[in-house]
Amino acid sequence: MRFSHAGAMLGAVLVLAGCGGASGPVPDVVGKRLDVAKSTMKETGYDTEEIGGGTFGVLNESNWTVCETDPPAGTTSSGKVKLIVDRTCSATASSASGTSDAAETATPEPTRTEEPTPEPTPKPKKKRRKPRPTVTAITVPDVVGMDHQAAQDRMQAVGLYNLRERDATGQGRMLVWDRNWVVVRQSPPPGAAATETTEVTLYSVKDGER
Repeated sequence: MRFSHAGAMLGAVLVLAGCGGASGPVPDVVGKRLDVAKSTMKETGYDTEEIGGGTFGVLNESNWTVCETDPPAGTTSSGKVKLIVDRTCSATASSASGTSDAAETATPEPTRTEEPTPEPTPKPKKKRRKPRPTVTAITVPDVVGMDHQAAQDRMQAVGLYNLRERDATGQGRMLVWDRNWVVVRQSPPPGAAATETTEVTLYSVKDGER
């Protein structure tokens, strides 16, 4: 019989140990960082739930402070302990009512009316005219008959970078390997005046298609 009672008691202890649960009253974690507070609650066996955290919730627990717990510290709970969090907890909230009472009973000082000192009239500032950007005239070179890559290099050498390329046959083919194409027409034509923003189009065909 002794062995039966001892086995029953041992089994009960193991069942209780396996069930977990809180041990002791809710610890005081008000004013602590959320990550530290949750660690303290976990050590005493309490599950927690955050209340607050702004629009996007709690992203970084170390940036939030526990302002209040529900139930409060010193009590016991069979469920989760709610941690009310905020970025900072106001230290003056508890004394706000006392401050307002003292403000109401204080005798207001008479209001002194002082004539404002007139400010000097500022002198009007002269507007500076912005210098007009200098437009450099560029003469379009003649690249007809050159392979497409060399023609592009020639245009860029004189400052024309706004280049376009077209299949001169009208088939809409892509110029994958520029050196296998030859320029047969250009726009603007050779000798035309242009600037660095002028769009230059090179019309080319494959070698042997002329």
